[in-house]
Amino acid sequence: MSNESIIRSIERCLSYSLQDSSIALRNNCDKPVNIKAIEIEYYIYIHRASAAQSSEKVELGHLRRRVVERISIEQSIEPGSVLNIYFGALKNIENVFAIIEYDDKEYKIRVSQEKQS
Repeated sequence: MSNESIIRSIERCLSYSLQDSSIALRNNCDKPVNIKAIEIEYYIYIHRASAAQSSEKVELGHLRRRVVERISIEQSIEPGSVLNIYFGALKNIENVFAIIEYDDKEYKIRVSQEKQS
């Protein structure tokens, strides 16, 4: 099996859920996964009042800004295990990526959010 197909299979079996102030990263694979880091992409909203001074030419109201944070993990997650990563306020999260190590190379994969029941 090629590295690319192995990475795609890992991508299909990693998932996350949001719990309190943590991101719970779950390994549903049948082998341990070496997680180097995670990246969280989220958005913040800035309310610009009419009195605000700025050199930017923007409309008044809400501005949406994209933020990407990378958190080093350096841990292996065993099959069926969950790794809880404290993140703080969990709002407006768009994507979670895992940076994994496989065959002495690093790969960035998108982690799917678990369906809430």
